[in-house]
Parts: sequence; C-alpha cells; structure tokens
Amino acid sequence: MVKKIAVIIGSPYNILAKKGHLYDLIQKKTNAKFRKVSRYVYKIKTKNSSFYFYACYKPQRDKSYESSKKYFTLLGQDVPPPTEEVIKKIKGFNLILFLGTCGSLDGKKNHTYLPTEFYNIHFQDTYIKHKEIQEIE
Repeated sequence: MVKKIAVIIGSPYNILAKKGHLYDLIQKKTNAKFRKVSRYVYKIKTKNSSFYFYACYKPQRDKSYESSKKYFTLLGQDVPPPTEEVIKKIKGFNLILFLGTCGSLDGKKNHTYLPTEFYNIHFQDTYIKHKEIQEIE
C-alpha cells in the first residue's frame, strides 16, 4: 500500500517553486522528480509513498500576513497562503509533517513547538534556547 504523506512547508515565499537547494536535496534523497500539482503544491512519488509538499506562510491571514505579502510582492517574490488555510485543504493522508521557518505556526516570541514523537533531532543553526534543549533531554 502506498502511503500518502503531506509535508507542510512554512516559508515567506514559495520555496519549492524557486527550485533551489531544498528542491534539489529532496529530489536527490528520494531519487524521484517533483511534479507540480497546483500553484503551491508539488508531489514526489517513491516506491512506497506519495509526498505532497504544501507551501504556506504565517499562521493566518491577518494584518501581519497582508503587510508581509505586500512587501514580498514588491520584491517580486510569490507568497503562498497562510498555514490555517492550507491545513483545511489537507485530507486523507496517512501522515502530516511540518517543515519550515519561523512564522509557520501561531505562538509567542521564543516559543518552541515540539512534536510528541521524535525520529531525528537536529538543532544546528536554530534559535532554540539551551533550557529548551534540556527540557527535551
């Protein structure tokens, strides 16, 4: 049975559409090619899984989102919809993963979201505080 996996990527622009480092790395690791499903959705199919990558930006469509979208649009960068809207479209998946930069989930400054289950922990080049790492340990 082929598993359907949704990967929600939070970024201030459509990171997969730019076909940069992340795009190439995912293709190399999966030994598969991306296929564009829609403006902000890409798919990679492997032997056992179909991965759907959903681009999103910020938690919700509020003043902060609109202000940022206006700024990035002036720079010529495409801005995907907020996470809240993307999540509503995701149904029928075996697993949902979140991958992203700050601003993908709603929260407070210096607040860290931790999953309930870890497969791999990698904190290089992040702003997670030492006390938060101790809590995980």
